[in-house]
Amino acid sequence: MDFSLTINGREVGVLAEDKIRVSTQRKGAGKMTANFLNRSELSFHEGDTALLTKGGIPMFKGRVTKKRRNKAQIIETTFHDQILNLVRNRETYVYENKTAAEVVRMIGGDFGLNLGSIADTGYKIPFRVEDIQALIDIIYVALDLTVINTGNLFVLYDDIGSLTLKNIRDMRINKIISSDETLIDYEYTTDISTNTYNKIKLVRDNQDTARRDVFIEKDSSNINRWGLFQLHEKVGDNLTEEQIISLAQRKLTLLNRVRRRLRLKEHYADPAIRAGNSLMAQIPNLGDISLAHWLVVERCNHIISNGQHRMELDMAGDF
Repeated sequence: MDFSLTINGREVGVLAEDKIRVSTQRKGAGKMTANFLNRSELSFHEGDTALLTKGGIPMFKGRVTKKRRNKAQIIETTFHDQILNLVRNRETYVYENKTAAEVVRMIGGDFGLNLGSIADTGYKIPFRVEDIQALIDIIYVALDLTVINTGNLFVLYDDIGSLTLKNIRDMRINKIISSDETLIDYEYTTDISTNTYNKIKLVRDNQDTARRDVFIEKDSSNINRWGLFQLHEKVGDNLTEEQIISLAQRKLTLLNRVRRRLRLKEHYADPAIRAGNSLMAQIPNLGDISLAHWLVVERCNHIISNGQHRMELDMAGDF
């Protein structure tokens, strides 16, 4: 296999266990792990930059964040991309009339991150106070408000050293995963115990009446089928009645469903695939359905070991 792993531009050579693992997730930092045999010519430190490529295609770029060695002088090394900076840092922001894209640029600029392609998210967030919050959470709140108000989902990730924001529709890869051809094994899960709601209850403080206005949207059929799962939230008093009703309807549409997840183990791996991509999965007789659907990669693990490159993919979608 035509793999190259460099640290600070220098090839690092033989691995202790001939194994590299690259993990990306749709929400969170990308990570790579590798074990090295300690030798005199091998020298690297926390903060040094690593680059992994396959056939000239970049797969991961990040910094050394952790080293651990044992008596056999094997150095277990962890690398993270710059999304980790968003996870680790906290700040206070008060902003108004900004899109999620503008929030990403604001935070990226303030914290010296390398910015790449930042898609226009369109929706202007009227007003937000984020008091001593993790930077990543501030951005995810802005992205969540965007999807609730527009239906457009965006993915934030580190694209080989550049902080990138893309509409998930632009991350589709023309690749078919089929149980007849490339798939080793799979695990299929259906779930209503996590993040499924069939009743939305939103309340707004009414300064004129000194009471709370209550807005409810529900699906009686699914309440009878599953039992009652209620999401209860408070909204800003600056929202109109029409806006709150629309918000409750959109939340019900997004959350009133069975959550289906598919974990795939595929033998033939593609170095270009990462979390956030969409792939076509074709698996007949998959429990309660026959699957032929575009699914989003929630988590992607590339495992390079013993001369083979395979992937493990956690998939999600409306299927």
